[in-house]
Amino acid sequence: MNKKTKTMNFKTLLLILIGFLLLSCKKEPSSKKDKQNKILVLNIGDIENFNNVKDLKLDSIYLNLLNRETVTDSVRKNIFNSWSNFHDKLDDLIKKENFEWETDSLDVKVFHKVYFTKDGEIEYYLYNIKSEFVSLEKKAEFDELIKKFIPNVKFEIKRKEKYSQCGTNVYRY
Repeated sequence: MNKKTKTMNFKTLLLILIGFLLLSCKKEPSSKKDKQNKILVLNIGDIENFNNVKDLKLDSIYLNLLNRETVTDSVRKNIFNSWSNFHDKLDDLIKKENFEWETDSLDVKVFHKVYFTKDGEIEYYLYNIKSEFVSLEKKAEFDELIKKFIPNVKFEIKRKEKYSQCGTNVYRY
């Protein structure tokens, strides 16, 4: 199989998977494991994942939580506090699991973009590890940590529509 065929097969499979996930989102998950399986977690540092997610046009479905036209300063402060609390919980899990990046770099930057239901539950969790020194094994391990994290956390903000939030977190060691 050539590279173009593999890419098309991967895109087709991913679109079918996403379609299935979207159709099954109406049913309440019966357990945390079921809920975890319905959330799409992707490392968008992988160009194929990035292109496939881009094709979904999620930003046209989910409102930017920090939209400057509709968010007051007091609401913005609440959002920043909630985002910080969200990442504190992720940091707690990283420490609990004794996860280490195993890189010579003191800082590892990770971009996170999370798409939430109007009640603050995660539907899509996209991330990009920006350090070139992190091994593929550690990236896969981090992916598993995110998958373990998401069924147990809810964002503290509620809205009338689905929304997204993004930012870069720096992990220092």
